[in-house]
Order: sequence, then C-alpha cells, then structure tokens
Amino acid sequence: MDRTDRRALLALALGLAAIGAPGCAAEDAQPGTRVPNTTTGGGGREGGDLVWQKSFGQTGIDSHQVVRDMAVLRDEGHLFAVVDFDNQIEIPNVMGAPFTTAGVVDTALVKMSAVEGDALWGKQLGNTYNQIRSTVAVDKVGSVVLAGGWEGPLVVDEKSAAELGGGLDVFAMKLDTSGVAQWIYRAGDVDVQFATDVALDPEGNVIVVGVVKGTVDFGDGVPSAPDPGTDIFVVKLDPAGKHLWHQRVGRAASDDPNNPSASVEVMPSGDIVVAGNLTETLTFSGCTLPQYGGSDAFVVRLAPDGSCVFGKTFGLAEDQRAYGLAISPSNEILVTGEFAGTFDLGGNATLKSRGGTDLYVLALDAAGKHLWSRRFGSYGNQTGRSIAVAPSGEIVVGGEFRGVLEFYGEDAVTNVQSGGSPSDVFVLKLDAAGQVLWGKGFGAEDWQGATTVGFDNKDRVLVGGWFERSLSLSADEVLTNSGTSGNDGFVFALSP
Repeated sequence: MDRTDRRALLALALGLAAIGAPGCAAEDAQPGTRVPNTTTGGGGREGGDLVWQKSFGQTGIDSHQVVRDMAVLRDEGHLFAVVDFDNQIEIPNVMGAPFTTAGVVDTALVKMSAVEGDALWGKQLGNTYNQIRSTVAVDKVGSVVLAGGWEGPLVVDEKSAAELGGGLDVFAMKLDTSGVAQWIYRAGDVDVQFATDVALDPEGNVIVVGVVKGTVDFGDGVPSAPDPGTDIFVVKLDPAGKHLWHQRVGRAASDDPNNPSASVEVMPSGDIVVAGNLTETLTFSGCTLPQYGGSDAFVVRLAPDGSCVFGKTFGLAEDQRAYGLAISPSNEILVTGEFAGTFDLGGNATLKSRGGTDLYVLALDAAGKHLWSRRFGSYGNQTGRSIAVAPSGEIVVGGEFRGVLEFYGEDAVTNVQSGGSPSDVFVLKLDAAGQVLWGKGFGAEDWQGATTVGFDNKDRVLVGGWFERSLSLSADEVLTNSGTSGNDGFVFALSP
C-alpha cells in the first residue's frame, strides 16, 4: 500500500461523521415490551447527573481530536485518556501544550484526576508521519501500556523500534508511572497493520489484538505467509515486551479504525477473552469459529498459552458486530455492539432489531453459556461502542444513536435530530442482571459519539468520545468546539 492509500485510511480515522449508515424506521416504532432475554428495560432510578467535564481541542483552527480510549487506576483515583489529533491540541495545565503534529495524526496521552478531571501530565507521541487507533491499559502501580498503529520512525524517550517497510505498523509500548518509555514493540511490513485493543494479565504480560495485512513477523522470527486480506491477530508479550506467542486467525470484518474488529480483556486466571467481528471462518489454536452470513460477532476464550477454551460465533444472515468487551467480578463475559435483523445468541436466545441497527448487551458465563441479553433501539441506528463493569457488578454501556432509543418502556431518549442523520451520545447503566438503572442521551444538532466508558474509584461513570460543533451535557453545561470546524474530544463524569 502506498502513502496515498494510507493517507485515505488515516483521514477516515478522524473523519468520524461517517460512522454508520442511515437507518430505516420500524413499522411499529413503539416502546419495547418486557420479555425474558429481549427486554428494553424494567424501570429506572435517579443517577447519571453531570459531575465534571473536560474537552480537548484548539482555539481558532480546523482540527480533529478524538478520545479513543481510557484506563482507570482505581486505587489512586486517576484515569489515562488517549487522544488522536491532527494540527494541534490544547491540554490545560500540561507543560509543552498545545501539542502540534509534525505529520497528519499524532497521539496524546493524558493522565487526569478522576475527582475533577484536571490534567496531571500529558505526553505527545508522533513523528512526521501518522499514528492512529490508540488504546491504553494500566497496571496496579500506574505503569501504562499503549498500542495502536504507527507509521515511520518510532523513537520515544530514547527507546526505538525500526521501521518495517514503510507501512502503518502494529506498535505497543510501556511507560513508567512518570510517562517515560520503558520498551517498544513493533510488527508490520509495507502494508497496513494496527492494534485495536490492549490488555494486561495479572503477571504483567501484555496482550495486543488488531488487524493485519501482508507478511508480518510478530517477533518469533517466522514471517506469516503473504496474504492480501485483512486478518485478526492476537499477540502476547512478556512484561519486558518480548514475544511469547501469536495467532493470525482469519478474516476481519473491517479494517476501518472507527469500527474495530477485535477487543480483548483478561480474566483473573490469566485467560484471555477476545471479541470481535468476522467475515470468514476463524481458526484459533484448538477451535474453529464458523461464519453464518455477512459480518458475524464472535467471542473466544484462550488459556494463558493461547490454547482455546471455547469459541462462539453469533449471527445469522445479516450483520452483527461486537465492539465492547468486559469481564465482571464473577467472571461473566459482557459484550456490546450492534445488529440488524435476527441475532442468534445461542441457548434458544434470539434478538430482533426494530429498524436499522439496534444495540445489544450480551452476558455469557465463563464457559460461554448464554446468561442474558438485552436489545435497545427503535427506528434509526443504535450502536454500543464500549462496556465496563464496577466492582459491585453494575454495568455501563456507551455509544451513539440516531432516532429514538428506548431504555425502559415509555421513557425514551430522543436524538435532537431524530428525523435526520447525525448521531448523539448515549450512556446506559444496568444492574448485574441486565436490568436498566438509568439511561441518558447527550447531543446537539451535529455529530457526536462515545467511544469509551469506565468507572472511577467512587463508581462514578466516566465517558470519553468526540463531538462536532457542540455537546449539551445538562441544562447549564454545553461543550463548544474550540476550533473553526472538525471535532473536539471529551471526557466527562456522571454520578452513580
């Protein structure tokens, strides 16, 4: 792939207004009924009030900033946000800001206080080329691991990784508690490869998932066979960033950075759970996941050595996608995403969309057995992008929606532009059994979306994402784009 093709991909990475496609109205766009496994909710409670908000942009220029991911250090009450940006980004209280890109897209890592959202420090990562799809994880002492896509020379704090043919490559790096690079991992060739998620196991090993084309040596000295298609990969690194094992498993549903085909979490046992989207049969070490039609969602659990514990494909003729993944305190596997048509979840459980695509939340036990599932939607498109679990077992889901989003009976959330195409942000809180506690919509007249959610040390809900001209968070709080166009990033906190 030449640089012109890659720049088109990178433009897509920040051109977020292209997410999704307009949905069609359901014939019976009425509140959902409460039926086992398909309920749209059972009632609400007070919660979800705005606690604080922060936006990331740059005054007076055309720029794009997107909060891609967050990781929370609960013991210290801190969070780490990663922001992809072009041109410039202003981060109040951070020495050296505003950061200015030398290429097209750079990444900023920001350590923030979860109390009021104030920045504690920030770090720019980039060069004269491009960095995309940044994702982050943090260990118990506050060391940070980043992963994503990196083009061109990779040098951070005197640590480096050689360029591998000129393409966009997979990278991972570990930073100490002060943000200083400890090691860098890189894999790629002349084509496009990038990580879409990263996680840490209890021993400090690093698990990276993403998409890859071409011929790639993941670190064992044995390049994969040449392949022009886009495949999903899983690679495990030791705490020093050295390759332990990897698997290149088969066709990803998408190489769009905004619609990633793989997410990863780790159980307390060290077992690895990967969820994502396939368009052909996937072959992991010890299990095969079939394709049923279109884009199908999948969940696979791997032992620490990479051998398959179980694998499940979910789908029928139309498209089903898994984007967000979390592990509950009781080792339940929680997934969110979107689906059209009929969604077969196993165990005689099916969901049916009401028009366009609906969002879903799925709970499996540790053996992959269906526990419960919920559908939320009406006319228009609704997509779950991220999911997180509190120590109490309560669940938060975030994403974007168009039209009307019915959380519990007649109490629906309506997009400001319900008759048009721009998306709004939604945040949904569920109890451990999947019943709705509260749901909120945030929007304005243009595009906005949530990309990442979490819980702080007081179990307040954290939400990150992006917005265009403005984003109304309450009657008194409206975020306004600081630039002349493009989009700004945001992080805000809501009461439990």
